[in-house]
Amino acid sequence: MIFENIFITVGTTQFDALIQTILTEEIIQSFHKFKCKKITMQIGQGKIDDQAVQLLSKEFEIEVYALKPTILPDVKSADLVISHAGAGSCIEVLNAGKPLIVVVNEKLMDNHQLELAQKLSSDGYLFYCVPQTLATTLDGMDVTELKPYPKGNAKGFVKYLDEWMGFA
Repeated sequence: MIFENIFITVGTTQFDALIQTILTEEIIQSFHKFKCKKITMQIGQGKIDDQAVQLLSKEFEIEVYALKPTILPDVKSADLVISHAGAGSCIEVLNAGKPLIVVVNEKLMDNHQLELAQKLSSDGYLFYCVPQTLATTLDGMDVTELKPYPKGNAKGFVKYLDEWMGFA
């Protein structure tokens, strides 16, 4: 598998565990195996070590930013997206037809993200993990196994969320 352009997004909040995991040697080696040339990281309200970014920039083209009005251009230009498990981010990436690994933030209370990630994974649309298992997920994934997300399925998604929240 070749993923020359990898996009990482943590959403609008803070998910430093994902950011720190991306900066580990194990993940960097996975990116090299994928022939990655560019890494774009949207870090929300999180923090990133400037030294780590400088070291990465010797191996990859790097772009790091907090927030933009839309991440859709970054999603569309990516060959692989690694994202937090926010519903909006998941659906945006799936609608763009990009391979997606969702990383669940285990520190969230009443973790609806885990349930969403499990459901979309069991339906064959994405892979999911936690920060500690991202390297294993990268090494073991086969994106040819993923099914395309059905376009215009917002009603089904809303129905699923309504049922899950107890509204229906």
